[in-house]
Amino acid sequence: MNLHERLKAIIEAATNPNRRYKELEEFSGITAATWKTYWTRGTRPSSEMIEAIGNKFPQYCEWLLTGKVQAAFQKDPTKRPGPGEIDLSVLDEPTEPTEEEIALTSAIEAMQKVQLALTKRKTKK
Repeated sequence: MNLHERLKAIIEAATNPNRRYKELEEFSGITAATWKTYWTRGTRPSSEMIEAIGNKFPQYCEWLLTGKVQAAFQKDPTKRPGPGEIDLSVLDEPTEPTEEEIALTSAIEAMQKVQLALTKRKTKK
């Protein structure tokens, strides 16, 4: 896969096909017509296009430029997790904390308050 194909793969994975060019224009400042020409005529992507996609989707930068993924936070948008692998893409989605996480956070905050009180007590002596 070359850079042109990788750029298209990211755009395909990250945009709504019905609004693709408009979405790209909204975050990049590059006209929808320019994006459509790139997409339909197979013209080479401009450095501005590559930069816009890299800024919008930093998790794909390394893969976009080299076709390789080495850093833990980088992703290949064309790969799906296999059996026994974890889908890290869910980490990008905000979620509500569970009751256990809320309880754990409260316990940590309480311990920090106790530690602060003990520290103050020691400094007074």
